[in-house]
Amino acid sequence: MRKLFALANLLLTAPLMASEKPKHIEKATTSTSPMNSFATSTSKSSRPEDMNGPLSLRSDWSKAIIETPEEETHPILNVLRRRPSKVPFPGPVVPEPMVFDLVRPLHARAGEAEMNVLALVNSDRVDWAPEIEIALDHGFAIEFELPMEDNRLESYKLALQQTIGTAFDDQLIHGLHGILEYERETHVWRSTLVHVTGVRFDETWSTLTMIGGRTRIGGNPGRARTDFLFNASLFADLSEALIFGIESNLAVPLGDNRVELLLMPQLHIDLGENLQLQAGYGTRHLGRTVRGEAGVRLIWEL
Repeated sequence: MRKLFALANLLLTAPLMASEKPKHIEKATTSTSPMNSFATSTSKSSRPEDMNGPLSLRSDWSKAIIETPEEETHPILNVLRRRPSKVPFPGPVVPEPMVFDLVRPLHARAGEAEMNVLALVNSDRVDWAPEIEIALDHGFAIEFELPMEDNRLESYKLALQQTIGTAFDDQLIHGLHGILEYERETHVWRSTLVHVTGVRFDETWSTLTMIGGRTRIGGNPGRARTDFLFNASLFADLSEALIFGIESNLAVPLGDNRVELLLMPQLHIDLGENLQLQAGYGTRHLGRTVRGEAGVRLIWEL
């Protein structure tokens, strides 16, 4: 009988004993980005109080330091956890352009996610695309998109984004944005890589620029093509819930004079804590052809 009581007592107390941690053990936390080689290990208790938020990323042009709180050491396993806290990011917060948007803002924290739908309407067609974006780690995000033309699925699109760091007293933030797209009917592959730079001048004005290239291969031999890309956007924060922006997207084919330019004035309107509407109307220039184009994007942050 005593042995049965002893066994029952052991079964009841074992979970409590396993949950207790020795108070003298202090863990160091480390966050390593999947696409970058920099990392840091630091004790949470030894950091200044203002750095105990979900992210501290500071760097010059060549390195960045990312510090992760203890509970976010493995963010990939916690993608669907509750929405991250709103602790300010130690760098500039710059809006995303509506048409050529980022995977997530460059200051994204692990676990952030959103779903959005973009629609571009002109006199010939309606292009629209549902997409989902998830920040798997601090400054590293992935996106999957399904571009549509009218009611037809046009291609599959995967994008990755890595924040490199901040500079100039956290007024500048920069990173890399890569896209791989497969067109279903033409069997053309398109790969895009741009360097993204965001700069905030003051509480009102900010800019976002992208410089890089896009290559198309596969399908018919005549479809192979490489474009130089330069996108520049200027934003004005008119209030906490309203942003005005002008987006320009330039594509210059190498060995061809058929330049494509999109100019899109736009408004970003916060409809609630997790909902934003972006809308604009501009012009698309294809060689000597100019046509009007309207755009709208609805964003829901999860």
